[in-house]
Amino acid sequence: MKRIKEVNWTILLVTFLAIFGITFMLLMAKNPIFQSEEGHYTSSLWSEYGALMAGVVGPVFSLVGFVLIFETIKWQKRIFERQQFETKFFELLKIHRENVNQMSHRDPMLSSGEFIHGRAVFILLHRQCLKLSEQVRDLIPQEEHQDPKIYQEKVLDIAFLCFYFGVSEQSVFGLKPLLERRLGNRLSENVLESLLALKSQYDPDVAFYTGHQSKLSNYFRHLFHTLQFVEVAKFLKEEERTSYIQMLQAQLTTYEQAMMFYFSLSTLGRSWKEKNWIETHGLVRSMPPWFLSWVNPADFYQINYEYHRL
Repeated sequence: MKRIKEVNWTILLVTFLAIFGITFMLLMAKNPIFQSEEGHYTSSLWSEYGALMAGVVGPVFSLVGFVLIFETIKWQKRIFERQQFETKFFELLKIHRENVNQMSHRDPMLSSGEFIHGRAVFILLHRQCLKLSEQVRDLIPQEEHQDPKIYQEKVLDIAFLCFYFGVSEQSVFGLKPLLERRLGNRLSENVLESLLALKSQYDPDVAFYTGHQSKLSNYFRHLFHTLQFVEVAKFLKEEERTSYIQMLQAQLTTYEQAMMFYFSLSTLGRSWKEKNWIETHGLVRSMPPWFLSWVNPADFYQINYEYHRL
């Protein structure tokens, strides 16, 4: 809206100056002072008329020309900025697709040692994170009169931290301080000990509690950078900004959106929640209410989910 007002004022100014200059020239041409006593025009009077026009109207048209040149330069700058932005944005989308396509992980439920690649990895990651959240929920009792949303967010935070960093003798040292912020010392120890006990029941060659930091850190970092790139583009109108972010959102499968949901509610995704990107741009709108089993995304993000349109 602001840009439209600026352009309108420029058009009005140029139009006014042009009309003023032409009107002044016509009125002065009819003025008797530039005519002889017989009402004729002579070369000397035309010379005086030309000098007056050059002194008065000339600067007006020079100003009009300057304004038009200035607006042309501004317009060319905007075109160049947009071209640069779109080139970079589509390059970021390409990198996102490459990051997803390069992912691979062994399915812990298969004994054949089969690896899954690309987008299918997120189906596996979602299942693991969901199962881990259910295990953590069983280990952490809900306090009496505790807000269900606060309880669910706490469980999801702890589950995602364990899912992200893994549960092992080595990772426990880094996990414990993070869990203590939510649970306190004793309960965090109980949770980690219980998860380690559950891990021991699996085949040691099967990666279930090994962590996924190496896969997801660059994935979420790049998504954050892409969203930030669109957000800080000052020349974009709001509807244009929304359109570009919808292009990004269209690249995300429902399983990727589920991982984004988990991440945003965890300690690691605090900056995402502070910026309110998920709710503002509806980045997880494709998830139905039953997709996360015991958690309804609509309890955390009030957006126009796609299932609302059915």
